[in-house]
Amino acid sequence: MKQHGFSLSSDSGEVFNVDPTGPITFDIERDDLFAATATVLPGQVIIQSTDIRLRSPRSFTFAADNTPLTLSFCLEGRANISIGVCGKPPVNVIHSPALCAISHLPRAEGVWRPATGRFRSVSLAMPAPHDLALWREFGCLLPPELEPMARGLAPHDFFHSLPVTPQMQAAVSTLAACPVEGRAKQLYLECKSRELLILMIAHMGRMRALSAQAIPLSDADTQSIHEAWRILVANLVNPPSLVQLARMAGINEFKLKKGFRQIFGTTPFNHLRETRLETARAHLESGKYNVCEACMAVGYSNLGNFIGLYRKRFGMTPGDVVRCAQRTRHGAH
Repeated sequence: MKQHGFSLSSDSGEVFNVDPTGPITFDIERDDLFAATATVLPGQVIIQSTDIRLRSPRSFTFAADNTPLTLSFCLEGRANISIGVCGKPPVNVIHSPALCAISHLPRAEGVWRPATGRFRSVSLAMPAPHDLALWREFGCLLPPELEPMARGLAPHDFFHSLPVTPQMQAAVSTLAACPVEGRAKQLYLECKSRELLILMIAHMGRMRALSAQAIPLSDADTQSIHEAWRILVANLVNPPSLVQLARMAGINEFKLKKGFRQIFGTTPFNHLRETRLETARAHLESGKYNVCEACMAVGYSNLGNFIGLYRKRFGMTPGDVVRCAQRTRHGAH
């Protein structure tokens, strides 16, 4: 397997050569912080977590060689990335909790500009060949870029930025938090990594099908649709109507409905329902909420309706989750 490397330099001239498998921490300026930690799983799958705190906008130049298949997720904050591959003109990409990326780049360089405040991200690097049995299970569902993985070969070179589904968001959040310690921790991280890969590949197929029905969207339209996403997530308890949402986001209702599905692979209110149920599940699994409290916390006023939607979505009732959380908590004492 080829060794892959990564280098990073800040706009103040410092240069850092980063070992992808080792932790790094350094102060950029007083009260600013850049920290990254990595966990190596069987098969040389690497989970890398990054945490940055900046008092003012900064720019970082990066260069990467022989990078494996990589899945990237933003947990908090926002960054703009200008990335060039093999001498091609740079592509501008937004890194935010609403978007994720999957890529395989032999050589990439560019500029990374995280916004002021806190920025947290998680990435999974999967070398080829990696777990052939898993890749072969996908069969015809594999997109063309990834088909070589089922034959033990490196995938074709590509970079895709995709919307994050509520299921992916929930999986990456629990992977980052990792509530399990001891011998079970590695197994937990392996399972979550596989879950994210499966969700990503299924989502790539859905987005490819939707692209055939795409409508033209300007940069302003795209920004408005991302704003609508943020408005819905911030207002689970009292969400706006579709007309109100379009007005708040600064876009007409038709473009909001069509464009939201085009960018995020779902409708605004399917997204709202999924986010509510995933948030409720997190509340219930924490052991800090009973069923009624979780129901109200995510904006459902009818308990019976909430229980029915939850059972349909997860295959178990909210009460089942509460009892499981209680047994886990009591067993730990």
